[in-house]
Amino acid sequence: MGHDMQFPFAPRFRRLHLWAAGVAAVICGDFVAWQPAFAEGVDCALLAFFVAALFYMLLVSSLTEVMSRMGDAEGPSQVAACIGPRTSFLAGFIECLKCVLIMADINAAMGALMEELTQSDPDFQPLWWILFSALVLLLNTKLMAISVQALVAMTFCSLAIVLAYFVVSSPRTFKHAQEAMAGGEILDDVSFLHFFKSLPAGIWCFLGLEEMLWLGKFSVDMKANVPRALTAAYVTLFILAMLTLICSLAASPGMTVTAHDKFPLLVAYFDVFHETAVTRHFALLLLLGMMASLHTFTFVGGQLVTQMAEDSLFPACLAQRDSKTGAPTYSSALCLIVALLLLEVVFQALDHQYEDIQRSFTSAASVVALVGYLIQLSCFMLIRCRSPPEDSIFLSPFGVLGAGTALALTIVLLASVLLSPLFYPLNFGGVMLSLAMLLLACCLHESYRQQQRKSIRTSNIMPRTESSERDISQPQAQT
Repeated sequence: MGHDMQFPFAPRFRRLHLWAAGVAAVICGDFVAWQPAFAEGVDCALLAFFVAALFYMLLVSSLTEVMSRMGDAEGPSQVAACIGPRTSFLAGFIECLKCVLIMADINAAMGALMEELTQSDPDFQPLWWILFSALVLLLNTKLMAISVQALVAMTFCSLAIVLAYFVVSSPRTFKHAQEAMAGGEILDDVSFLHFFKSLPAGIWCFLGLEEMLWLGKFSVDMKANVPRALTAAYVTLFILAMLTLICSLAASPGMTVTAHDKFPLLVAYFDVFHETAVTRHFALLLLLGMMASLHTFTFVGGQLVTQMAEDSLFPACLAQRDSKTGAPTYSSALCLIVALLLLEVVFQALDHQYEDIQRSFTSAASVVALVGYLIQLSCFMLIRCRSPPEDSIFLSPFGVLGAGTALALTIVLLASVLLSPLFYPLNFGGVMLSLAMLLLACCLHESYRQQQRKSIRTSNIMPRTESSERDISQPQAQT
């Protein structure tokens, strides 16, 4: 696909662009939301990150095969159509909702970071949200010609500042590792409970990697580029997640401070490079990584909403595209508006407390994402049973066993997120928000289906009634 697409920006999605989209979707998770794992101990945090990495390796391999088997599928709703119409709607809605929740979380992080770096009033945060969202919407709609190049540039800039910190802090990290090994501290304080409590933070360092799969339709050579770009993005993110966790131990404030700070990477960065006016300006480059994440989720969310509208699962007005670029302008704008409205409600309800806001959106997005993974992995196993593996241009090297393992891990990870309010009360609001929105969506969809059935029955009855009236009126006319 890609060459025969009607959109002029399609040929620009080459392997480098797909890699950048995959890294950009996740890189914001390396800046924020993983630090609660530190509170459970470094050893448990490392194990949780390894489990999350294993899970996403199995997940993306299975989903890549599903996507390649259904080459024209533009999203989870079309993939899940093999189970039924209700599941198709639910899978598509979950993916769109996940994008919206993560977009809200990224906007909250950017606003809080701007407040931190500029020492501005917290009431100015909504202005930062609107500014960054407008820039990203402009890139995804009117500036589509340079959109992908801008995404690659933002991804490389954000990686550069993070890698610079890793390089400079490596002597401290090596010294700390030697002391830990000499003291026998490695895996010394591991317990199942602390490991279980660390799992939600581990998920966040890889959540969103699968979004790259739904960009496959815009790639130049889907068979060659998507699997290789996905592998490269996974390796990059795995190394980045491990370095983020390990090198943060080198910061002199220590593990306790890092575990409870809003921006642990920023604290460690200032500790290594010293906090000056110059380093504060360079720290603004972290915003590029967050903007790259917002860019990717806005693009994917807009495409998924438009595709569902084209399939009559959403209102038809959302199926409109820009006549010149083919960009889903209305859908992308809707996703950003809903994300900002949700963020503003939570922002006011939680009295501008960023830690509470961030916990709410990360837990909500994790619940929604894991429910979607359950559906998509079930589709993989169903499709594998119905059709021979030879029909696919890409085969998961882990097969059904890998998908089954990923399905079991999904249940464990979902349980860790749903039970997280028992250990972190701040997560309660996010879990309840996600469950309430999923329940509301199911109710609205069921009501919509009933109205469709009623209209179909009415349209079937009306012709019969008219024909009966004509049959009755004809004898009377003859009489």
